[in-house]
Amino acid sequence: MTQFFIDTGSNVVATLQQIKELLKEGGKWINLGPLLWTGGGSVSMELSLDEVLALAREVGFEVMGEEAEVAEKYRRKTVECEYTADKMGTFRRVYHAEFWVATKA
Repeated sequence: MTQFFIDTGSNVVATLQQIKELLKEGGKWINLGPLLWTGGGSVSMELSLDEVLALAREVGFEVMGEEAEVAEKYRRKTVECEYTADKMGTFRRVYHAEFWVATKA
């Protein structure tokens, strides 16, 4: 599972290839996190969600959740995630995190 991770490296292609290498054939990759591309000036490319998912397919993943018959728990969706908050004050940081499940083909 990658949580708040995909957008932190300097090379998203290498990151997706490494995730694939770590999984067994048929293994599941679960992702949850925003696409903020926080690698600073060292980020080689900042991709949209559609571009990240297209790249995942190109690397060798089957992205689940786009078919109507997929179970709800596997559906690709945007999830509101509270990242930090001051319970005694008014500050609250909420990310719109992207959730998807992919299978190593």
